[in-house]
Amino acid sequence: LIVQRYDVAWQLVPDSVHTIQSDVQLIAGSPPVAKLFSAGDDGYVLVLTRGQTDTQAVELLHLAADGSVQSTTTLLAELSVLEGIIATVTTDAVWVFLGGGSLYRFALSDGSLQAMQDVSPVEASVSALVPDGTSLIMVLESATELVFNKQTEFGVTIQSVAIPRPDPLVGCDQVIRQQDQLLVQLQDRIVPYSDNLAYQYPEIRFTGNELYPLTVLSNTSLWLAYSTSSTLGQYTTQVQEYIRQ
Repeated sequence: LIVQRYDVAWQLVPDSVHTIQSDVQLIAGSPPVAKLFSAGDDGYVLVLTRGQTDTQAVELLHLAADGSVQSTTTLLAELSVLEGIIATVTTDAVWVFLGGGSLYRFALSDGSLQAMQDVSPVEASVSALVPDGTSLIMVLESATELVFNKQTEFGVTIQSVAIPRPDPLVGCDQVIRQQDQLLVQLQDRIVPYSDNLAYQYPEIRFTGNELYPLTVLSNTSLWLAYSTSSTLGQYTTQVQEYIRQ
């Protein structure tokens, strides 16, 4: 697992490549979860899963501005390799949802456990955790709807909005938010919405060759990063820019 920095022209920044994890182990046949978040001018925060012989762990890494590791904290350990894990970072906390129905909040500064709550939605599953300041938006997916529940850091629901699923046959992979736009990434397309979910923008369809697609919103653009492979075990990373509407 490697972290490397690029400039605005996507040229590799010299001396910015750092190996975070060697001998990466697949977890239930899939690569580890690894999510990188900006921590201001001081560097980055990386939340990742580490596969072990029969279990997995969730770790919090603080990285310097150049990508080098400053500290590593184990948030959760001895988890089943079949346990679904969703993680995100708000301005002061790390949130981790386990597929069994537990939502954890850890302090961003040192990884200490602050709270844990049971989440057992009826006839729905948790698809994404979306940061919103110190608050958290939990996205629930049922057979017919996507429900966006915004809650305070203390677990109190302050707003709930439901929209029809963009496609009842295609699952939701991730949801991201930036300023006045929300992106729902399905397994075969990206569906942008206005921040209040009242308006849907034109969809962006995948070609079918994208592996591990990742969408990122900036102030002016939508970036889609993904990998392609023509030879088993060899991958090429691609980046496409879309102008935000």
